Amino acid sequence: MYDNFEYLCAACNEQFPINKAVDGYKQGYPTGFLCPLCHTNLKEKPADPNCKVIVTKEEKIYNTVVWGISIIWLVIINLLLDSEEIYFWVAITLYVVFLVATWWHKTVLFGSDELEPMQTTVIQK
Repeated sequence: MYDNFEYLCAACNEQFPINKAVDGYKQGYPTGFLCPLCHTNLKEKPADPNCKVIVTKEEKIYNTVVWGISIIWLVIINLLLDSEEIYFWVAITLYVVFLVATWWHKTVLFGSDELEPMQTTVIQK
């Protein structure tokens, strides 16, 4: 059935038969598969281009809170532009720390985006 199809690796841009894809579970990759040529973790693109990424309710709430706090911080930083320079730089530093902390916290709560496999394309021979 799949003899007429190949994958196009998103990393090395080489084509390989679907049956040559390597199961990377034993090598520590919980999702996707590996390119047999460059060993990059891959996953298929959704067949439907209108397919949307599923975001949980908790993640939506978290994102809304982070955006709200970010807007408040930016308003505070804007108000501090006319005050002493040290307050401005303290506010900027705290804002950067907040962004890094929320990014780290989100990866702990909802999983790391960096560990997601690259998307690959299925090509008909």
